Amino acid sequence: DGAASRTRFRVLRRGERPGSGGRFALVAAVPETGRMHQIRVHLGHCGHPVAGDKLYGPGPQWYLRQIEEGWTPAAAEALLLPRHALHSTRLGLALPDGVFRQWEWPAPAEWEEFLGLGSGGNAESC
Repeated sequence: DGAASRTRFRVLRRGERPGSGGRFALVAAVPETGRMHQIRVHLGHCGHPVAGDKLYGPGPQWYLRQIEEGWTPAAAEALLLPRHALHSTRLGLALPDGVFRQWEWPAPAEWEEFLGLGSGGNAESC
């Protein structure tokens, strides 16, 4: 809808997928507004799309190609992962009674190999 939105990012880890040339960074993203696909749109706009993102990643053609062709070697090279690598590790909100609740979850287990390839990073913004 074109409404203003803002997200804060901090690089936690950097890495590269051996053999694919695919570089990646693990980032902490804190949306300051609540727009649909906000984190994915902002990272894609900055030239750092979410790994595996078929809509806002290397090009919109990947969404239809995935539907038509499935997971192919070309998709693996372009997208790095078969699903987008966006995961909430923490969610907090104020309930109607005014009590603040917070929940935390670990990253998906299958990401360990992927993320374990990285090394420490520095804070950055786009």
